[in-house]
Amino acid sequence: MKVMSLTTFSNLHGPLTGETPIVFVLISVQFAVVISLLFAILRIPESFDLITFTCMKFLKKPVLAISNIALFALVACCQNDSNPVYSCEGILYDKSLANIRACVIGEWQVHYRRGGIGFTRENFANTFLKIKENDSIYFTFEGISMAETRIMWNEGVSIPGPKTYTINFDDKNGSFYIWVVEKIYSDTLVFYDNVSDPFSYYMTKVDP
Repeated sequence: MKVMSLTTFSNLHGPLTGETPIVFVLISVQFAVVISLLFAILRIPESFDLITFTCMKFLKKPVLAISNIALFALVACCQNDSNPVYSCEGILYDKSLANIRACVIGEWQVHYRRGGIGFTRENFANTFLKIKENDSIYFTFEGISMAETRIMWNEGVSIPGPKTYTINFDDKNGSFYIWVVEKIYSDTLVFYDNVSDPFSYYMTKVDP
């Protein structure tokens, strides 16, 4: 490699003046400093540690904040998927099966039914309906156990009109029940028979 000497520099750029050596020396010093820094970075791994530490010092809090937000969102998403919250107030027959099932689980006291051809009302005593999470149903009519069986949920159009999921089961006497879960208003759950001129059944939840 050909090295440029001061003589060659002078021949190319003219004779060295009084100011020229000072400028040349300053340029040489700056060049030497840059080369030294590069050499230090390449030869000393600790230099990278210092740079990394400096960056993390300023980025640590924002990075931690972002990671915490992401973790919270992930946990919340998983919780929402495993434990969904359903609305049980108002009309229920147009809701999903999971929503309807969640709203009817529990023990209910049936107080009366109303409807039929003459739109009459019949009060009940000691009449209870218990529905468990596994779709087991226990129906007691005026103190007599009528059914201890499993619900069959069927999707279809109810006779009054709307498409919904119906509660279907047999009692101990062989009678077959098809109920539409209509609504919950205040604390009252309402079923009705899936027939023409149906009776509606009004019940409230029994305190555990």
